Amino acid sequence: MEFIFAVLSKNEKIKFEEVQEAIATFQNFLAGRTYKTIVTPYGVFCGSEGEQRSVYEFADSVMWRLSPYLSSPIKESVFLEKEYLTFRERERLVRTDVNVHWSDDLVGGSAVESGDFFLQGDDQGLIPLFFGETDRWVVLSSFPEVLTRHFTDLAEVNLFRVAEFLRYGFLTPGSTLFKNLKVLGPKETLKMCQGKLEIQKRPQREDPIAESSLSSVATRYLDHFSERLALLLKGRTVEYALLTGGSDTRLILAALTEEQRRELQFVTFYDPIWSANRNDVDIAVALAKKFNLRHEIRPHSRNNSYVEAIESDLPLYSHTVNLPAKLCGTFGSETIGGAAFWLLPSRPWSGPHGVGSAEVIRKLFRRQVDESFKELWSGNQNESGADDKACSLPLPLRSTATAIYADVNALPWQHPYQLRLSQKLLPFLGVKNLRLIQGAPEEYLRDYKIQKYLFLNVFPEYLEVPFQSRITYEDERFLSLQWKGELVPYAEQAYEFLKNQWSQLPWWDGQVLLDEISQPENIDLQIRLVTLMSILKKHKGHWL
Repeated sequence: MEFIFAVLSKNEKIKFEEVQEAIATFQNFLAGRTYKTIVTPYGVFCGSEGEQRSVYEFADSVMWRLSPYLSSPIKESVFLEKEYLTFRERERLVRTDVNVHWSDDLVGGSAVESGDFFLQGDDQGLIPLFFGETDRWVVLSSFPEVLTRHFTDLAEVNLFRVAEFLRYGFLTPGSTLFKNLKVLGPKETLKMCQGKLEIQKRPQREDPIAESSLSSVATRYLDHFSERLALLLKGRTVEYALLTGGSDTRLILAALTEEQRRELQFVTFYDPIWSANRNDVDIAVALAKKFNLRHEIRPHSRNNSYVEAIESDLPLYSHTVNLPAKLCGTFGSETIGGAAFWLLPSRPWSGPHGVGSAEVIRKLFRRQVDESFKELWSGNQNESGADDKACSLPLPLRSTATAIYADVNALPWQHPYQLRLSQKLLPFLGVKNLRLIQGAPEEYLRDYKIQKYLFLNVFPEYLEVPFQSRITYEDERFLSLQWKGELVPYAEQAYEFLKNQWSQLPWWDGQVLLDEISQPENIDLQIRLVTLMSILKKHKGHWL
C-alpha cells in the first residue's frame, strides 16, 4: 500500500500533536515503513518516501473528485498569505509549516492553524469512513462517491471491512483519535482535556437550520453567496461581467457591493439572429442605467463562436491566475461560464465504465438521474486519451445541461427540488451554502422560494426592471417559463425524428414519451427531446 487518504470533517479543535501521533501509530500498524505525511485541510495523505510523485498525482486526483464538496473549484488557485498557490504548492507549504491560516470559506470551516486540527461530527453523527483498496493504494473517505471514482470496479469498495478496519486497525495503543471517531455520537464532539481526547456533549445550537424560518435561510443563503462571490473575484483580473435579462444576472448584481459593481465592466452580447425575438439588450440597458453600471453592447455570433466563447471562460477554473476571468450568467453554469459544457462530451464517447453515448442519451430521459449517471463523468478523458471538449448545445437549453452537471458531479444531494434551486448558481454555492441547503426544510427548496423571498423582500428594487420577455412571475411558481406550449410542437417533431432512428432499441418506450410530450408541465422532457434532436442532427447520428 503506497498511500492513504482520510477525509475528516473538521470543526472542534484537537491538538495537532495528537493527530500526528495517531498518524504515526497508524503508519506503523500498516507496514512499519518510513512514510512521508502530508497534512492538508482536505485530509491526511501518507505516502512512502519513494512515492512523492505518486502522492502528488493522487492528491490532485482527490482534489478533482472532491471539488463539488469544497467551495474551491477544481484546481482553482486559492488566496493564501497574499499569494496564489496551486494545490501542489499549498501541499508543500502545509508540509513544512502547520501554522498556516486558511480562509474559513475556502475549506468550509476547517483550518490548520496555530498547531490545532479541526474535527466535526455532523448533526447525524460523523459519517462513517468508507474503505476501498487496490494493489496500489488504500482510500478512506467519508464520501462513498470518492471511492467510486477511484476504483474502476465498484466491488473493490468493500464496505463490510469498514467497521472491521476501524475496530482492529485504529484501536492501537498511544492514541484515542480514531477510536473516538468510531463512537462519536450525533450530538457529541471531541475535545482536548488535560492533554487527552474526550467525548463531550455538543452545545445546543442557537439556530438549527432545520428549524429556521424561510427569511433566516434566505438571508443566510445570500450572505454566503456574497462571501463566495467576493472570494472568487478577489485578486482576479475580470475582463467583463455578463449582463442579461435573466434572474441569475440580477441575483449576482444584488450580491455584489456597490464598489464591486463599480469596478466591473458589464457586457451584453447581441446576436442579430438569436436576439431578434428577445429583449435582453433592452433590459440590460435599463439595468445599467438604473444601477449606474459601466456597460457596453458587443456583437456576437453564437452559432460560429460557441465553443470558443465557452472555452474562453475556463481560465476561472484554471490554476493559472494571471489570465483574465469572465463573470458570466450564461454558457452552461449560468454564473460562471464553461463548466457544464466543458464536462459534456462533444463527440462519440465511451466512459471509463464502457458506457457509450447511447447510454448517456438514454439517461437524459430519466425523470430522476440515478447514481450510475455520475460514473459517466468520472474522468475528463475518453478511452482514446483525447480530452473531451465543450459541447455546443443550443443556448436556450443550457439549464438542462447544467442540471446534469450538478448531478454527475456527486453533490451531496439528489433531490430534484434542490437541483432546481442551485443548478444555475452551483459554482458560487460553496461549502456553507451546501450545508445550509442540506439542512434546510425541504419546503424551502421548492419552486425557487429562497430566490423569490430575496427578490420580493430583500432587494425588491431589482424587480423594477422587468425580466426577459419569456420569463414571468407566478404566485405559486417563481420564474415559470412561458414557452411551455411553444415547445410542444418542437418536442413532437423531435419525437418523430428520434422514433425513426430508435424504435427498435429495447429501452425506447415511444408511447409513454408521446403521451407525456403534450403535457405542458413536462417542460424538462420537451427540452431534452429538442436538445437531443439538435445534438444528433449536428453529429449526423454518430453519437449512437
